[in-house]
Amino acid sequence: MNKRVELKKYNEEGHRVYDCPICATGDVVVKDNLFYGKCDNCEATLIDYLPLPHQEAFHESNAQYRLNIGGFGSGKTTAACAEIATHALDTPNGRSLITAPTLSLVKDAVIPELNKFIPPWHIEISRLNPSPYYKLNNGHEIIVYSAADQQKLRSLNLTAFYIEEASGVNYSIFDQLMTRLRSKAGVIRDKEGREIDYKYMGIVSTNPEDGWILDNFMLISDKLVASPSIDVRMYDDFMKNKLNRHFHTFISSTRDNQHIPAEFIERMSAGKSERWIRKYVDCFIDISEDAVYPEFSQCLVEPFPIPRHWKQVAGFDPGYADGVAFLMGAIKPSDGSVYVYLDYYVKEMPVSFHANQIGKLVRGRDFLYPIQADPSVNKRNDRDGLSYKDYFYKLSGVDLASGNNDIMYGIEKVRDYMVSGKLFFFNNLENLKYEMKNYQYHKSEKRNSNDTPIDKHNHLMDAMRYMVAKFPQDPNDMVGVYVNEKIHSPVSSFIESFGESKEEVTYGKSIYRGIKKF
Repeated sequence: MNKRVELKKYNEEGHRVYDCPICATGDVVVKDNLFYGKCDNCEATLIDYLPLPHQEAFHESNAQYRLNIGGFGSGKTTAACAEIATHALDTPNGRSLITAPTLSLVKDAVIPELNKFIPPWHIEISRLNPSPYYKLNNGHEIIVYSAADQQKLRSLNLTAFYIEEASGVNYSIFDQLMTRLRSKAGVIRDKEGREIDYKYMGIVSTNPEDGWILDNFMLISDKLVASPSIDVRMYDDFMKNKLNRHFHTFISSTRDNQHIPAEFIERMSAGKSERWIRKYVDCFIDISEDAVYPEFSQCLVEPFPIPRHWKQVAGFDPGYADGVAFLMGAIKPSDGSVYVYLDYYVKEMPVSFHANQIGKLVRGRDFLYPIQADPSVNKRNDRDGLSYKDYFYKLSGVDLASGNNDIMYGIEKVRDYMVSGKLFFFNNLENLKYEMKNYQYHKSEKRNSNDTPIDKHNHLMDAMRYMVAKFPQDPNDMVGVYVNEKIHSPVSSFIESFGESKEEVTYGKSIYRGIKKF
């Protein structure tokens, strides 16, 4: 069925005609709007689907999970249906699921395309309503459910699944379907019955959107393949450190589809902004499009050993359900550049746990300033009158200073340091990279100077604001606070709350938190 044969001719109706590759005497006619035909002599089936160049790598991939992400009309649905049809015809007694945000989406967009690949003489049962269903002669079933019908999805044993318009489907659905690929029909065995391979397959198809598609699939893919019109290097700095060999991603532009009408892109893009065209035609997922810190990717550096004599800075954001966020950076003495090298983000643990963990992280390090924290750490509780700051210090000996919580001031100052080449981040900080990418303004064509970001994905971002807000206003002055070993100005604010004299504390190889020395 998959053998490639040469086109013999077009008949008078415009249908494709081939010499039968099986009997070599009959003709196989394939109608213009289909990909299958039957030999008029031996009744062999021929599938003459010929993928476009940008689709070939997708079909050749042996990854269990494949993401096909592309501009409108780039041929994603056709490629996915080709895979599902081939799997169904080649996997007796298997079961494939097709799902999408709505049932009507599958009926309107997927089923007409799937019907181009499955010859009716291979179908035992088929229906469109109430939900599409196929049972092939080989016992393979193709079932269709809406992704909103989670209860039905939980009880399936599958050999394959296909999620259409996955950006509109919750990650939990994809996560759940991965656990449903367990039908015995998907196992390949040798003559002795030993398992030697599998046919399990998960196809994810979507237009260019971020969310879980980006974070939980594309950026962990062991292989990232794009058509020549797309530069995937823009994603290099955001790829996760640990890639998954079972995940492959394929990216394509609308312009790659040679079969679309000549003026399709022009008509589709009429009246649209350049930003819209870049995203939905050219499949450019601009990670920094609405990002608060669009410069972030330019500030990522390879990790390196931090010299022990470099002064430290840190920011802290308290929380329980939202988690405690903590960042540490070190200052390069020669030019005052700050390198953020550690991120800590832990949810739903008691203060004692964080005090113990962060105490270990800061012990033995020289800090230029005390750890800058959300001002809420000063709020006292009704039980014993202790503030979060007092309790944290009691458990760890680490002092938390009240930081500047002016959001827009902090954001602009962080950006000033980034743009000035004075703030860098190790590229192995996964939590920080995730927040940097997802910490965004509300989507808008126009940005006002007083717009505040969406209040999510911002815990490490807040810790960073508190840390940087304490820095000199001019990023180039950062090196100036590092000149002397005895830095009286920053130290004075560190000591005053404990009533010690400024002269009693100098910075050596120990961290001083008030009167306690580590």
